Amino acid sequence: MRLSPTEADAVGAAARREGLSVGAWVGQLAVGRAQGQADPVPVTWQELVAELVRFRADVRRAVDMIEQVTSGAQRTSAADLAGELLGRVDAATAVALAAGTRGRRAGARGGRQGR
Repeated sequence: MRLSPTEADAVGAAARREGLSVGAWVGQLAVGRAQGQADPVPVTWQELVAELVRFRADVRRAVDMIEQVTSGAQRTSAADLAGELLGRVDAATAVALAAGTRGRRAGARGGRQGR
């Protein structure tokens, strides 16, 4: 398996967070995926926040598209639903940011960082 230097660094960091060698970590993920585990990749708080930010941008683009193809009551209904979804994404992002901050503080005292 070939990885770019950046990818190899990311894989190595993830393996270290789990206390595993790179080979053991990759093997564990492969077996987990083959057995149908839904989310085999460990996630840090920073990765979660980044994903939520990307998701919010995707939702915002979808809202813009909805506004282009709908009118009147349809547009209002779609905008209301999209606004609710954006609010929920913002709330989830705030929770993840707060949890990540608590994790970093705990990590400075010897706990696991960013989890």
